[in-house]
Amino acid sequence: MNASSILYLLFFSVGLISQVQAQTQVAFPITRAVFQRSNANSASVPITGTYSIPVTRIEARVVARTNGQGFTTDFQTIVDNPQGGVFNAQLTVQGGWYDLIVRFMRGNDEVARQTVERVGVGEVFVIAGQSNAQGIRGETEPALDDRVNAVNYDYQPEQYPADAPYPVFSQLNGNNRIAPRGFSSWCWGNLGDLLAQRLNVPILFFNAAFLGTSVRNWAESSQGKPTLSDYIPAYYQRGQPYASLQIALTSYVSLVGMRAILWHQGETDNAFSTSRSQYADRLNTLVKQSRINSGKNLSWVVARASYDDALKSNPNIIGAQNDVIAAGNGVYAGPNTEAIQIPRARPPYNDPIHFDNGGLRELAAAWNTSLTDALLSSITPVTPSPVPIVTVSCPGGNAVNFTVTNYDNVTWESGENGKSITKTSGQVVRAKVKDPLGYVHYTPYLTVSNAPIIQTNGAAAFCQGGSVQLTSSYPVNNTWSTGSTEPSISVNTTGDYSVSYKDVSGCTFKSNTVKVTSNPIPAAPSVSAEKATTFCQGDNTVLASSPAAAYEWSNGERTQKITVGQAGNYSLRITDANGCTSPTSSTVGVTVNPLPAPPQLTASGKTTFCANESVTLTASQEASYEWSNGQTTRSINVSTAGTYSVRTRNSFNCLSNPSNSAVVVVNALPAAPSVNAEKATTFCQGDNTVLASSPAAAYEWSNGERTQKITVGQAGNYSLRITDANGCTSPTSSTVGVTVNPLPAPPQLTASGKTTFCANESVTLTASQEASYEWSNGQTTRSINVSTAGTYSVRTRNSFNCLSALSNTVNVVVNPLPSPPTISTKGSLIFCEGDFVTLQSSSPFRTLWSTGDSTQTLIVRQGGTYSARTRDNNGCLSTNSGLILTATRARPAAPTLQQVGTFLLQASGAPANERYYWRRGQDSLMVSTAQIRVTQAGQYTVRTANTYSSALVCLSLPSAPYDFVLPANGETLSIYPNPSLDGNFLIETLEDLSNAVIVIYTLSGQQVYQTDATTLGERKQLQLYMLAPGPYILQLQATGLKTSKRIQIGQ
Repeated sequence: MNASSILYLLFFSVGLISQVQAQTQVAFPITRAVFQRSNANSASVPITGTYSIPVTRIEARVVARTNGQGFTTDFQTIVDNPQGGVFNAQLTVQGGWYDLIVRFMRGNDEVARQTVERVGVGEVFVIAGQSNAQGIRGETEPALDDRVNAVNYDYQPEQYPADAPYPVFSQLNGNNRIAPRGFSSWCWGNLGDLLAQRLNVPILFFNAAFLGTSVRNWAESSQGKPTLSDYIPAYYQRGQPYASLQIALTSYVSLVGMRAILWHQGETDNAFSTSRSQYADRLNTLVKQSRINSGKNLSWVVARASYDDALKSNPNIIGAQNDVIAAGNGVYAGPNTEAIQIPRARPPYNDPIHFDNGGLRELAAAWNTSLTDALLSSITPVTPSPVPIVTVSCPGGNAVNFTVTNYDNVTWESGENGKSITKTSGQVVRAKVKDPLGYVHYTPYLTVSNAPIIQTNGAAAFCQGGSVQLTSSYPVNNTWSTGSTEPSISVNTTGDYSVSYKDVSGCTFKSNTVKVTSNPIPAAPSVSAEKATTFCQGDNTVLASSPAAAYEWSNGERTQKITVGQAGNYSLRITDANGCTSPTSSTVGVTVNPLPAPPQLTASGKTTFCANESVTLTASQEASYEWSNGQTTRSINVSTAGTYSVRTRNSFNCLSNPSNSAVVVVNALPAAPSVNAEKATTFCQGDNTVLASSPAAAYEWSNGERTQKITVGQAGNYSLRITDANGCTSPTSSTVGVTVNPLPAPPQLTASGKTTFCANESVTLTASQEASYEWSNGQTTRSINVSTAGTYSVRTRNSFNCLSALSNTVNVVVNPLPSPPTISTKGSLIFCEGDFVTLQSSSPFRTLWSTGDSTQTLIVRQGGTYSARTRDNNGCLSTNSGLILTATRARPAAPTLQQVGTFLLQASGAPANERYYWRRGQDSLMVSTAQIRVTQAGQYTVRTANTYSSALVCLSLPSAPYDFVLPANGETLSIYPNPSLDGNFLIETLEDLSNAVIVIYTLSGQQVYQTDATTLGERKQLQLYMLAPGPYILQLQATGLKTSKRIQIGQ
């Protein structure tokens, strides 16, 4: 082994421990898997996995997680001389809760170790039934013991017949699902705690219960029949509810085994009155069919359950469950739940069927009491299915063939079916296997080794005399194309190199090919000069070579061409595209001649002057001269503005740097200025114009003024000369003529009448004659009509459009009109005929009414429209007030009054729906009817009314008075007509009589008629037509009165 190989192995060994962990795998069991123990309190725990490092044996042990909760073992060899990279083995473990440790040995050295925490041997149960087995709420109590486990997965009915996914076990928390159908921990978390503590082994639950199902649903679906819900007219999904039990058995029990099925069901059958024989037959069918379908002698533990608050316990259901239990045949007695939580409905859930958390604790305790040690030991548990055995073969081409030897139904996760599959480098695959009864198991994840990768310590292409190191990604089992078996080789010749690696399966994997190239050294380059190599100081030459990948000049530059300005000898080395460097080229010499000193430049005078002046510039002595304006003499005369310099040449014909510069400024003469009038140059007397020019240093106007602008009010011709900042004066500008026109005389203003008047009047003002007019109110006619107060004046314009001075002023005073008066009313504007309303003016001035009256108040007795105006102290009359509308309403005619009975007065003539107003003398009577009973003598009158509203009632005049006199004999009872030809009489009483009874006697004293007791108030009719004509005695008895009268019927 060479030094580089030893160094590689040293570095490789540093990471070996972490890498080998990834190169070994324990695929099964997984964390929290609990295997069903035998009745001898042990289980043969299957251990499967893979390894990709050479090992000579595999050992395993279990370590109890807590003292007293299992039996820790020493390492035991579970596979001796493993082959092919895949292993499966068995380890006998006593009941308990463990960490499983698997170590991989090479000789006596441990090369890898894998630990699977929380692996148990204990009790496994499958739950079946309806909602009090499945659970209906999430907020139930979790298992507190770490040893209580489940698969937190919800298998949906629509997934059937697909298998459940690979399980992930977890501690049974309150909201966890219990695969395949359990809704929450329900009572099973509590039961798990009780069993784990009592049996001192871990517990695993699967829950296949189905909400709302009857025993009929379970029996029918176990036979493959569709089954109809008892609650709604719909069939359960395919295979349900039995399909959930089948999934629990084939997808989960197949992996870990099982003790028994825990059955809690019966509430639905209570609700739908299943008979005792029907329930027993159907439960027996379910038990029998489950054993046929599973191919195993499944044990069932049956709870007695039927209770709900409405129907109470059903003896038929309980009896049927007892019948099935009593028959034996692998069916055992679970708890009797009928007395738990009675009644069921209580806060906080008030559920009449299902248990609350307190009830669930009682239910768990009842199950724990039922699952006695004796019951469990009497049940032969179901063992898990065999783990699949995988063999490996090598088809070549960097591929591996995997074959499952002990199962025929094999589905690979990559989609293929069949016992064998071929996969190439780096691919990973796992198989799901099924036995003829559908029980599922899984192979480990099987990984095909990656082909080796060659790494280089530098470029694979190098220059002649160099080399490169090639290293395999595997530290051992390498064979290079050169024949070497080291992990690394050093190569210095051109060629193709590869390496092959043989893994623990015995299959060979070949790497990619690495191409190595040894490149030749390029020849020394030639250097050429693109310009002369002898030149003046400040100039340069260019040295160049033919194209190459890189350049290295003797002055340190690295481009194909270099610009050289310094004297010296120059050479070059080049590097080609392969990175190889040539020998040095021949040298090239470069010579640099000096420049003359920069000349000095002098001026004969000022270098800033006017356009008609000049200056002479002279250079210091030298062989020849080159001026910036192209001249070549020593001195030059300059009259043009600019910057001037000169350069000289020496005997080497080298040109000096420029001399100092002379800046010549030639100022132009300013142009004759333009004069602008900012206002019109023809204007009226008293106005002016402004003449202005553009900015300059100084101004000289023809009138002697010296500002940029002048104000001109006199007629004449005006001109300007300017001087600029350089002191130069321009020619004289053009002249500007100014004309001044005279103003018209001030106009005279006259008024057509008084200039003080009321607001509804006006006056006309007139100005003296002129061309046009401008009034102070903006009008432009000679005469204006004025109705607004103010001071008025006018100005006129003549033919020159010159505006006169103001005329005399006229002051106009306009007195406002007084406000129209506000009219208030005393009384309603709608009143009865003969009444009136008073209108009141609010004005302090004299009021003029629309009626012609001029008083402050007006009494209105007629309906109509009224208004008013006022006249103030200025004699101004207001506008009309608002209109006041009045209306009268008619009174009805006076009613008539007559006596219609001994004590009755009758009024008539009232309008429809109107009442009467009675008076006796000056007293008003509380009577409104047309007829009144008179109990006092006196003079009576009556009035009626027209009612127009609750506020307007128009009374008639009183009726003619009626003097009423009471009977002279003081009688209080009046009967008439008497005699009565037809036997019908009218009875009046002076006062109201209560409990009045009338009895009729013959003259001989025989009673022939009697009335019931009544009240006599109004006039009543007494009908005695059934009595024979003749005389009779009428006797009246009432409270406080007894009197008699003789009456006659007929002639």
